[in-house]
Amino acid sequence: MKAFQYSLQNVLNIRRMQQDVQTGRHQSAVRQLHRQKEVLNQLRETVAGVVETATTAAETISSRYLKDFDQFLRQQWAKQQNQRKLIRQLQKEEDAERRTLLAARREVRKLEKHAEHQKKEWREAYRKEQDKQVDELAVQRFRLSPFGGEKL
Repeated sequence: MKAFQYSLQNVLNIRRMQQDVQTGRHQSAVRQLHRQKEVLNQLRETVAGVVETATTAAETISSRYLKDFDQFLRQQWAKQQNQRKLIRQLQKEEDAERRTLLAARREVRKLEKHAEHQKKEWREAYRKEQDKQVDELAVQRFRLSPFGGEKL
């Protein structure tokens, strides 16, 4: 009996490649999301640092400084809003990539289980074939032996 060969091996290989591609896409989306979250954290830290500096120098602040400070805070607030909006969009994209990756993993797992089942059936058929051959040899030996052999 010939060695086991899974009939859908090419399909399984293609599904695995698709899963690898999707894994790369998902990892890229996660990295991009983390980068943008870092940008948002840096914006927050910048504002916190400026506010802390302004509160420590509160006695010597001029009206011009307050006007510039107000304008700065408004700009930073707008940047943070835009960054949050970008992060929400990237989160949606990452979620979609994750769902696609999970679907690809399910497809691969389904085919792998099918391959395991096919191999199990092949092993059983192979074992039965081996048992049949052993039984035939035993019967032939018994026929040719002096105890059960054919009488002339």
